Amino acid sequence: MTVRERFIQLLEAAGYTQTDFATKAGYSRDALTNFINGRTKLPKVDFFQAVKRAFPTLNLDWLITGQGNMWEGAPPEALKNLTPPDIAATAPELLLLNRLLIQKLEEVARVLKDKDPEAYRALGLGELVGRGR
Repeated sequence: MTVRERFIQLLEAAGYTQTDFATKAGYSRDALTNFINGRTKLPKVDFFQAVKRAFPTLNLDWLITGQGNMWEGAPPEALKNLTPPDIAATAPELLLLNRLLIQKLEEVARVLKDKDPEAYRALGLGELVGRGR
């Protein structure tokens, strides 16, 4: 998956149109259109700065390389009400749901590790969370 494809996935996950993003991030609509349509292959630094303005908890490593979770912290409010997709869900919806579930599992594992290390070990959360990446 390319940076462009991950960015499109990000917009879909957040429920943003290109115009929504350009307005919120203070980014040129024309430059964004050129990137989305493939006329610009790799965005410049100002694009990534705009993405961070619009999505402060986005993991830029994920956007650039595809590594790690989409979010460093909690996803934007709009994603908190995400409902599990039905059986006919598209691959991007399932991928997003899986990433959000892994992120929540990691958060729970961190808390449990601090509060009850024995339960953390007994449940094998260290191994389980490590597989999610």
